Amino acid sequence: MSVLDLGSGLGGATRAVAANFAAWVTGLESDHFLSLAGDKISEKLGLMKKAEIRSFDPRSYEPPSRGFDHMISRERFYTFPNRQGLPRRPPPGLKSRGHIALTDLVLAKPTAASAPAVAEWSAAEAVVEPPWTVDDHVAALAEFGIETHVREDLTQRYRGFANAGWAAFLKTAAKDEWQDERAHVLAAEVNLSRLRGAALDSGALRVCRIHAIAKE
Repeated sequence: MSVLDLGSGLGGATRAVAANFAAWVTGLESDHFLSLAGDKISEKLGLMKKAEIRSFDPRSYEPPSRGFDHMISRERFYTFPNRQGLPRRPPPGLKSRGHIALTDLVLAKPTAASAPAVAEWSAAEAVVEPPWTVDDHVAALAEFGIETHVREDLTQRYRGFANAGWAAFLKTAAKDEWQDERAHVLAAEVNLSRLRGAALDSGALRVCRIHAIAKE
């Protein structure tokens, strides 16, 4: 079984899928330095072939001719600068009856991009293009005969996970970590999380889960 992890980051999920489901997983990461670091981790763990992390450019990506059995993506699609172009090809090289499982930050409605909380978060995170709505995702998939079977709002669960994660971090992080050269990085991440949370709490920004299957 072959799986594409679109927006894999350091490849934690990429390696987990490869190790637990006997799958061959390719992670694509738009941040070149993250992809290099992730690939080194896979190599160190002996998963270089089964969980490869590659750098890719969303503006010019061409899927491999052999295709993938399945595709996963977690809250990364909204960051791509060429979302209008990327899905204009079968996303991305998916085989017949292949499954897509993705979560993404989406607008509650098309005009929500101008909501104050969303605008402030977008500026802080340097979002190049406004996020899509759930309907935008579904329509883009349908263009290629990929039928959406599940569309679920995960906003409250996502907020719970985020709050729990920060609480756990604050309990275990050494106080001196906030005094060294990493302090400004942590402070920036805290502020970004705060703005993202405010946008989600406003109702204008949501977290969605989509499960879709390519028709034969």
